[in-house]
Amino acid sequence: MADPLKRLGLATTHYSIASLFALVSGLITFPLFTRIFSVEDYGVMSLIGTTLSVSVTLGKLGVQQSIVRYQSEISAGKSKYSLGELYSTTFFGMTATGFITMIGVIIFTQVAPARWVGSDSRVRNLFAIAALLIIVQVSESAFTNLLRAEQRTSALMKYNVIKKYLTLGLTIAAV
Repeated sequence: MADPLKRLGLATTHYSIASLFALVSGLITFPLFTRIFSVEDYGVMSLIGTTLSVSVTLGKLGVQQSIVRYQSEISAGKSKYSLGELYSTTFFGMTATGFITMIGVIIFTQVAPARWVGSDSRVRNLFAIAALLIIVQVSESAFTNLLRAEQRTSALMKYNVIKKYLTLGLTIAAV
């Protein structure tokens, strides 16, 4: 009984520490970005960010939720498939759906009416560039959910914190 409680406590600690680091990064970026970006820039970022969030969700097709279930079945010997088959099918399948979604978003944002995405061609170009993140985020979801399924919370949280601060650093450098 103590072993499951110990694992739960350890996993909770890992998630809490990673959440704390994410909170700190938000406290760092908020004052910087409010000084740098105009209200219009925030509006464009919000439109692109929301579109990407919905697109990434569509690109995943809910597969990321089944990874934990299938991994535990395979590990328990209750499946005719191997872990290698799960990993490759998950990664290649989710990457393919992410790619299809990315292409769909690029095409849609290029032909959408101006009242939906704005008349500025710069916004359409930003959508095309940002759409590349769909395939990255969908593929990353496959990776992180495989780590989650294996209950490797320490590796998962280290990855999330490093990714958060690397993204923060690249964003500040780009701005």
